[in-house]
Parts: sequence; C-alpha cells; structure tokens
Amino acid sequence: MLNANPIKLDNGTWGAEVNGHAQPGTCINIIARSGKSWTAIVTSVEYRTGRGTVCATKSAPAAPGTSPRRTVGGSGRRNVGGSNLRRRECSCGWDGDMLSIGYRPGQTCRCPECGGKATAS
Repeated sequence: MLNANPIKLDNGTWGAEVNGHAQPGTCINIIARSGKSWTAIVTSVEYRTGRGTVCATKSAPAAPGTSPRRTVGGSGRRNVGGSNLRRRECSCGWDGDMLSIGYRPGQTCRCPECGGKATAS
C-alpha cells in the first residue's frame, strides 16, 4: 500500500499527495503530521509532481469484522485530546471529527462522504 500525506486541493477539498504513482482505485495509507493515519481510495488524479501524485480520495470501507475507526499514532486510541461528542461515523465507513468539517452543535450531522446521517461513535 502506498503512503500519502493530506493536502488541500485546488478546489478547496482535502485530498492526498501520494508518495509514488497512483491511479483511480488505488488504496492508500494517509498519514498526517500528528501521526493520525487512515486508509483511503484514490477517486481521481489531479496532477503529478516530482515527488508523486496529488489525488482526490474517499474513505475506504472497513474490512469485514474490523472497526472503521481511525487511530492516532498507531496507538489504537481515538480522538486524543478532544471530546467524544464531536466524533461521528456513518454506515459508508466515514469516521471523523464533525468540527473539522464545519459542523456546529444543533445542526443535523451529515456525512461529508455520502451525505447520510452521521451518528455519534
């Protein structure tokens, strides 16, 4: 599996800069500076650089029998330093921090991947 870093795309959404050659359908491991990592699937190639490939991505579905939750620094701990009330997940496999995508208390939680209702995790 190729490693990647999160990157803000030209259209304002988040994607990944893959260390190597990637194409749509490639499964990648995104690692943030904080050490948090998650698996994603390349949906489109935006452009190639001397270091690799800048891609749009979507959350990868969890393998059967495993939790779709992301980990921090490989420790298996979730949402370190924050309130679990902010954590949400969706049946499509997305799991994230609602405040990071602009959610404010009192709003209906919608999954940024599929638009479905995200529930507390």
